[in-house]
Amino acid sequence: MSDSSHSESSGSFWSTANIVIGGALALFAGYWSFGMLGGIIRGGNPLPEAKPVAAAPAVIGAATSAPAAASNEVIEITQKPDTVNPMLYATKEYTVKAGTKIKMTFDNSGAAAPQPHNVVISNPGTKDAMIAAGLSPESAGNGFIPKSPDVIAHTKTLQPGEKETIEFVLPTPGDYVMICTFPGHGMMMNGVIHAQ
Repeated sequence: MSDSSHSESSGSFWSTANIVIGGALALFAGYWSFGMLGGIIRGGNPLPEAKPVAAAPAVIGAATSAPAAASNEVIEITQKPDTVNPMLYATKEYTVKAGTKIKMTFDNSGAAAPQPHNVVISNPGTKDAMIAAGLSPESAGNGFIPKSPDVIAHTKTLQPGEKETIEFVLPTPGDYVMICTFPGHGMMMNGVIHAQ
């Protein structure tokens, strides 16, 4: 008799443990799925792109030693979310001439899973600060755009299918940050504009 009661209590423990473990796994899978689809993942590694990555960044406007003020050149750039992974920009790097006027159109369309996005251009070395600022209550009241002196230009947070054009100048050579500050997006949806 003692053997059968021991067996029943042992079986009851494992049944309960299996239910608890299964529930925890289901919650984790649900959170992960919601985070990927809802765009609220606050970290982690980016998903690999399904298409090959270009060997060199897009070079727009040749870098020369002539002063930019002598030129009326305007560099036009179109940026979009990646068509395969909506948590990446379609183009992660641009190379431009410092001091040249840049006209960037952000077209928030064409992604497999449409989400709200923005483009914030900020000073070199400010990526982590922009990610943190995008999560602040102050930024939430400002469309998730950080109120920071490091912000050079930005679009508003655009809903799927919307587009906006911004104009700015990167005054000195450096690697300027290009980032989506919508909560949870900046860890993956970021890039760089190399001003030479």
